[in-house]
Amino acid sequence: MKNLLQIQFLSLFICLFIYTGCKKSDELNPANIADRMTGNYTISLIESNGKSIKLPYNQNGQQINGTITIAKVSPTTISFSYSLVVVNNGVRNVDSETGNLDIKQNGNVIELYENNTLVGNFTNNVLIIDTGDTKITSNKN
Repeated sequence: MKNLLQIQFLSLFICLFIYTGCKKSDELNPANIADRMTGNYTISLIESNGKSIKLPYNQNGQQINGTITIAKVSPTTISFSYSLVVVNNGVRNVDSETGNLDIKQNGNVIELYENNTLVGNFTNNVLIIDTGDTKITSNKN
């Protein structure tokens, strides 16, 4: 009887050791957050002043489309560049900007910061930039 209890205790201990020692497959590694964001994105929605425009937009002689490119600078810093192309009755206008953003892991969400101010987030391959006046939603290609 004593041997049976010892075997059961040892089996329970081994099971607990194996269970708690296993690395969860969905565990996030903060050192790799910039790598997970690196790539090209297509802008799918722009919201500004209470109006929303789904992209690509093509109506009444006006076309709008946009892209975002993210590159890793360091494990916690990314290079962010966007390009918004507006064609109005054949006249092409390109608005673009490039800069670096700091990134931090917050649960399953990667938060983007500019000068310690939260300006966006990335989750499930969707990047949202929100400056307060304008909100841009884009999908990773």
